[in-house]
Amino acid sequence: LEQEFNRAAGQLERAQLGLCIKLLDEKAPILCAGFPVVLRQAFQDKQTASSQFGELAMGELSHVQLERMDENQVQERVELARVLQLVQGGAQQSLNELNAYLGALLGLGHVKPDSNPLRPQIYLTVLQDALLQAGLPVQVRMTWLRHLGAPLGEVLSASYAALVQRIRSYGVEPLRIPVAAARQPARSQSAALPQ
Repeated sequence: LEQEFNRAAGQLERAQLGLCIKLLDEKAPILCAGFPVVLRQAFQDKQTASSQFGELAMGELSHVQLERMDENQVQERVELARVLQLVQGGAQQSLNELNAYLGALLGLGHVKPDSNPLRPQIYLTVLQDALLQAGLPVQVRMTWLRHLGAPLGEVLSASYAALVQRIRSYGVEPLRIPVAAARQPARSQSAALPQ
């Protein structure tokens, strides 16, 4: 954020980024304390967390859902879709491998990415909820999310790879991943966005 602030030419853009930096400094302790709690709850519930807009969409928005959203909510959803793509892009290889091991551990006959309780959508939904609970304005949340996508993907990739190594060390054999599926995220993965 600070690098973007230093590069910003316009006064309005600098003011917006300055507010984002100030709020990050103020809210960081609350977010750092609250995120693990909400994440743990999402894992324990074995379901996706809810957001201000309702349950996590496991597909495209319906016409009714779209009508209920104001312009800021639509913009935020678009930003979340971009961030999810960044996160998945950064973690895809290790995520595919983890999905194969989790499928084996769950006794599934094939790789089923939606059965992975550690999939990026869960983390992104929990992050969105933490930002909402912190009472941040929409523009600040979107700015923060825009800057968090790539780093979150890198962190998840490293976490997934470490988890795969641990599971492998127990002698678990992964399910076979079809070559085409390993190259790109499944439709349900890329379509599952926080609302």
